Amino acid sequence: MDYLRVFLFFTPRETKLLRAMDLIQLNMKMDYYGDFLMQEHYAGVRYQVKLNGDSHAYEQKYRKD
Repeated sequence: MDYLRVFLFFTPRETKLLRAMDLIQLNMKMDYYGDFLMQEHYAGVRYQVKLNGDSHAYEQKYRKD
């Protein structure tokens, strides 16, 4: 667990966000909608997590040009 925390600490915020979006896309494709592409549906990302009594939240909105 400590190794993972150190690894994530040094990973850029955007990289973590993109990896989370990749996981969402993979899960949607496998479980619900085989043609799902995140780029066709996203307008932003928001999450809230409670882990070991600590609460973490993140929100970022995107605008398609």
